[in-house]
Amino acid sequence: MPPSRPSITLVGAGKLARAILPGLQDADYTVDAVVSTDGSSARRLVASFPGPRVIAIDDVVSHGSSLVLLAVPDRCIVEVARRLANDDEPWSGRSVMHHAGALDLSPLEALQAHGASVGLLHPLQSLGHDAAQLNSLRGSWARVDGCDAGLAVASRLCTDIGLHRLPLTSLSDSERARYHAAAALASNDVIGLLGLATEILAGLGIDRRTAGSAITRLAAGTTSQADHGGLASALTGPVVRGDAEVVARHLDALSEIGNDPFTIHTRLSRQLLALAIDSDEASRERLAKIARILDDAG
Repeated sequence: MPPSRPSITLVGAGKLARAILPGLQDADYTVDAVVSTDGSSARRLVASFPGPRVIAIDDVVSHGSSLVLLAVPDRCIVEVARRLANDDEPWSGRSVMHHAGALDLSPLEALQAHGASVGLLHPLQSLGHDAAQLNSLRGSWARVDGCDAGLAVASRLCTDIGLHRLPLTSLSDSERARYHAAAALASNDVIGLLGLATEILAGLGIDRRTAGSAITRLAAGTTSQADHGGLASALTGPVVRGDAEVVARHLDALSEIGNDPFTIHTRLSRQLLALAIDSDEASRERLAKIARILDDAG
């Protein structure tokens, strides 16, 4: 018989809380309570997902949930952990987890010193405000870490709510920075790239809303293909086809717009070229010609 699931207090009622709560309830976790700074966001969350009660931060310890999830902004984790640790009651037998991918376990040291098992679970997923995104965590990947008991709790929670665990634990500071930078490239920087593409398309006389919709739908198709068939399967365009003339025309057009679009496209095209070489779709001679064009571009 599997061990019983821990009862949970959710500290925070923002995007992460809204994304994780449905998965917790679907996995038969009992979410006893939700905490937010002024209580209003917690009440809105509870109204959408009945069951938990809204409590104050000072009542978390006495409430007695065996697992406390700190779904708060990264900058607030240390402060919240210290506030919870100020209570005289011991935390032995209870677990506390944060969800910040850029951080290690040190923000939870105050609670660990009081006997809590500590861990982290960072879902590698972009979280939006749209209600349609509420179940976006299921099927995503996550970084999990923790002390011995905390790691076990975090690993089980990861599996129970439908996440896949990345084989990464006890990362050094530099490794953790690289991990988070990779996530930023795939999420934050992609938005910057879509914004740039939207500006270029809108510059042809299309209204920005239409241009933005066209660009994001294109990107969605590409990422969907990459998700289902791998990066190489999603390669399209002149680089993978070995069409050096079109690559050159793209660079000429972007150089007229500005140095940033030109430089960004040149460097990303080098990355595409590496993928194209592995795909064997175009001849090595054609790809070598593209490589020379990109080298000449700087």
